Amino acid sequence: MDTGRPERGSTVNYRRESPTESVRIVHVSDLHFGVNGQLQVWRSLRQYINNEIKPHLILVSGDIVDTPGKDAYQTAKNELDQLQASGAMLANVYRVCPGNHDRHPVGNAPGKKFKRVFDFLKRAPAADAWFDNVFGAFVARPESATDFRLAAGTNTWRVRVVGFDTSERAEYSAQGFAAQEKIDELTGTLENIRDSDLVIVLLHHHLLPIMELEQAQQRLRNLIAPTIMLNAGTLLERLAQGNVNLVLHGHEHQRALARYGTFSGRQSEIVILAAGSGTGVETLGGAEPNRASLNLIKLGADRTVSVSEIRNRAGAWSATDAPEVLLLNARQIDRSRFYRCTGSASLPTSQITKCIEFHANRDLSITETRTNWVIKNGYWDLAAQNSSGWLSPAHVTFEWPQSGKNEFQAEPVCDPASDHMYRFRCKLPHSESQLARRIQVAYRWFGGGVLTEQDLQLLDASKRGDFRGEGLEFTGIRVQNELEAISLVVRIPLEFAPSSESIEVSVVPHGAGANKRRRDDVLTRALQHHAPGMFSLELPYPTTGLGYVLSWKPPPGIKPSEGALAFYEKARVPEHAASFLAAFRQSLNSRTQLTAATVALYVPTVEQPLVFRRAACHIPESFRGSEPPAELSLRAGDTLYRHAWWGEMKMALKDDNDNREYGFALGEGALAVIPICQYGRVTDVPWGLLRVGVPPDAALPKEGARNFLSHDMFANGILSVLHAAQTA
Repeated sequence: MDTGRPERGSTVNYRRESPTESVRIVHVSDLHFGVNGQLQVWRSLRQYINNEIKPHLILVSGDIVDTPGKDAYQTAKNELDQLQASGAMLANVYRVCPGNHDRHPVGNAPGKKFKRVFDFLKRAPAADAWFDNVFGAFVARPESATDFRLAAGTNTWRVRVVGFDTSERAEYSAQGFAAQEKIDELTGTLENIRDSDLVIVLLHHHLLPIMELEQAQQRLRNLIAPTIMLNAGTLLERLAQGNVNLVLHGHEHQRALARYGTFSGRQSEIVILAAGSGTGVETLGGAEPNRASLNLIKLGADRTVSVSEIRNRAGAWSATDAPEVLLLNARQIDRSRFYRCTGSASLPTSQITKCIEFHANRDLSITETRTNWVIKNGYWDLAAQNSSGWLSPAHVTFEWPQSGKNEFQAEPVCDPASDHMYRFRCKLPHSESQLARRIQVAYRWFGGGVLTEQDLQLLDASKRGDFRGEGLEFTGIRVQNELEAISLVVRIPLEFAPSSESIEVSVVPHGAGANKRRRDDVLTRALQHHAPGMFSLELPYPTTGLGYVLSWKPPPGIKPSEGALAFYEKARVPEHAASFLAAFRQSLNSRTQLTAATVALYVPTVEQPLVFRRAACHIPESFRGSEPPAELSLRAGDTLYRHAWWGEMKMALKDDNDNREYGFALGEGALAVIPICQYGRVTDVPWGLLRVGVPPDAALPKEGARNFLSHDMFANGILSVLHAAQTA
């Protein structure tokens, strides 16, 4: 009874199991239903497969029956229908291909002379149900290839099974042969495979010599090779050029492993795996359990494919003592998928190298290089996203294969479709699609980095995003088209470097948040740690539609030194605070432009370290405006105060055309915030902040006002404050 018959060309889905399991595929061959004693061995094997292996898929590579016949086929079909697949939604999850015993009497093609007689017998009423009619959609063919989505826990593989009949056109004995039109049909099928992780071709005859069956001496009978595949080389080349991963076959009742590579096109390589007889059948010798053998193929969560052999010993089935054999590693799997997705062997290979450098002032310097990049319709853009800081313009250089280059200064444009997303856009002189040999981009996120846990506390909780909301800093790269490789290089100042154990790599699907991310242990182990604070991820053939994210837990932060703590205590005494401010103001007396400026000193509060209280203030009589704020909060928007607290003197002009919260008071046209720092002490937090508010009518230079209000102008004043603190 056939229940749950799959449709041809269907996709079969599975429920998920525990996250630590491998996806399991059983490869069994040469069952030879109809041979004496075979059924007893088979049922023992089937019980072991169902109850012990619990595979996700079973593949049978021919010689299912010993000789063609309606009853033999139906018996075999009924028996195979009782196979079970782990978590399968369909009652039967297996695929078969025919072998020479399924096509010809006792496996031997009659030759041209007797072919007409045999064809006549095939049309007889007693033999009207042949292999294809009985097994129907369970036969793997190029035109009915099935895409299986196999999953064990979070370990998911997209597997395509393609069958090929090496016996149908064979004319002599047990030989195999592939007609040219059938090879062309198979080639067309392989060319249309794009998004599979693993491509398996199921056929019967061996395509390479089997060493275990070779003889040490020559014999006259070796002149005749009745079991070979006549045009195996032609078929092998097409399979390799079609980026097939695995070829599974049987025929010689001998397990064997081999590898074949082609020098054509992209020089792909395939693994060829032979299975012995699953029921231990020997030609003219019946079924014997101790000769029985099958392959168990495992698809690992680390994207590797391995195989072990299962044999029957003393009536019990088990894996042999031989270790598992690694057939394909993750790089080979990804490379084949990349070749399938990109199609043409002559297509240039694109790569991205992205370097992110964190600075002590929390700025990020980002450089990105893209090679062999196709630009469509004369437009190119680059997305940049961050939940803090603001962007500089990007310097973009396009280099062309022939020669010459174009350079652009691209302004960031807010993308309303996504939070904290900006785009740099460039319109090239030519509107047609073209290939850039190299695209180089450099820009800066001012205040965009998080170096300590305290930095995270400064950010608005509603704007931190997913990773930062979990107390992590991160950077990443998103893959939006097929790439040969990506490189992500990160550099963090030594004093803020995270421990190497805290850095992990996650994979995030496009459009998903951090809560949908999947930690990738394989990629995390592949991280290269070059030095404290410098690490990189090199990933060949990344998956399109995924983001690869490096995240880490920032260190707690730099604690105030004894000198800074002593300064805070002294500055909270009004007399000391006034003397510190007077020392600073005295250094500004030579600057007539600043005589009308307000000057205020701020130190952290005891109860709220991220809030600064005004300790002293000077407001000139001529100043017409509001006094400096009584408190400053580092949790405000992208203010100057926060960046000054990170150790960098910051200033702004009132007519700056942007939406940043600088914290101007009424009557101020320019604002400077200066950290009080000991010279060369980069591992210490500032001792306090000085705020200088300049009225709009101050005679600041019309050109170069930013340079005028520079750190050099206030350097002597800072030294004066530090000296006053030591003598107080």
